[in-house]
Amino acid sequence: MTTQTSARPTQRRELTLLAGLYVSQFLGVGFFYTGVVGILRSQGASLDQLGLIQLLGLLWGVKFLWAPLVDWYGSARRGHFRSWLLVLQPLIAVCLLVMAAIDPVNQFSVLMVVAALVVLLSATQDVAADALAARMVEHGTRGVANGIQVAGGYLGNILGGGAVLVVYDVLGWAPALVTLAAMTVLPVWMIARHREPPRGVSPESRPSLRDFARVFRAPGVARWTFLVLPLLLIGVSSAQALVTPMLVDAGWSLATIGTFSTMVAGAVAIAAALATGLLVRRFGRLRILVLAGAIQAVAILALLVLAGREADAAVIAVIVCLVNGAYGAVATVVYTVHMDLSRSATAGSDYTLLASFAFMAGLIGGAVGLGVAASVGYGWVIVAAAVLVAAGVALAPVALAPIVRAAAPVSADEGEPVVDPAVDPVVALGRPGLVETGDPSWP
Repeated sequence: MTTQTSARPTQRRELTLLAGLYVSQFLGVGFFYTGVVGILRSQGASLDQLGLIQLLGLLWGVKFLWAPLVDWYGSARRGHFRSWLLVLQPLIAVCLLVMAAIDPVNQFSVLMVVAALVVLLSATQDVAADALAARMVEHGTRGVANGIQVAGGYLGNILGGGAVLVVYDVLGWAPALVTLAAMTVLPVWMIARHREPPRGVSPESRPSLRDFARVFRAPGVARWTFLVLPLLLIGVSSAQALVTPMLVDAGWSLATIGTFSTMVAGAVAIAAALATGLLVRRFGRLRILVLAGAIQAVAILALLVLAGREADAAVIAVIVCLVNGAYGAVATVVYTVHMDLSRSATAGSDYTLLASFAFMAGLIGGAVGLGVAASVGYGWVIVAAAVLVAAGVALAPVALAPIVRAAAPVSADEGEPVVDPAVDPVVALGRPGLVETGDPSWP
């Protein structure tokens, strides 16, 4: 009893640290994609310039290229991944302060260089944060941790793309960037207080580049990464990409769309992600993914009402919130599975590689959805998106069941695979050690 009681405050501190890290990493990203785009457009920037800002997202999608460096190098004395975070977090804040002195229109090229550096540092911070989370969060808490990650991303976008924009409207460019830098540096004190346990990986036993690709050799992982995830995420993102154009066509003002999409629908996604994290612990990954995916497919089909342009505004709002909420739930399960697959010696690279495939699938889906809609209309794209998501849901058990059973026998009580978290997946199996449990007390 004493051990369990003392473990709970530690667990709460760890989850609070993760929340701070995940919110802060999306502050700058949200500001660039929403706030800076609006600011530059209001000051006469061209659409070509705004398009360059959107291209910064590609850095996030290819962060797996340098993720092995985060796994290879780090301070054993200060904590391997903690040492990365102690450097990256202040550096991001410093770059934002430098940006405060830049004229965003007349010094656009300089702005882009600094913005690219912020995105690069934020992406690397994400690698270190994911690896730290994979190491310190127990299996039974991973759903909650990844719900916090998804919610933190949405909250970071809301604060960076919304709240900081309000500061800009009232006080101007420099105070807005100073505010952003101050919020970014807040988690540093939590990082400093955290004590990361030793990794147990000596420099001589560092994994090679070939070892990083072994994550795909575990049962079901290739089907999960290259079949199920593309179906799910291309379907979702192609439908989501249509929402803003359809709202414009329905007569919504840009201000209303911005407020609703960022604040209201984002808040729904946050709530859905946090709730899903708890449900994953209670009912398991597969069940919740199938449920969330089914809701996602139905919600996407409901967008046909919006495509008709005659729906009541309240009905439209409910449908869009349902689409966002379902995505928050799906993303939480997806990232939980990625954390399960992250091996102790290559946690940063494993999680990042899998997440990068998911990110690129979403990027492709959004571009394809808009392009096809221009030729055949919204309706056909919506139907196709729903079919893709439904296909992903139908195939999910084929890919996910072997993953959750890869390292453990089946529990006779719950009918779900259960794993011993003490098993090191790299040393003992050479593949991920996974667990699935329907027992809410685990562990």
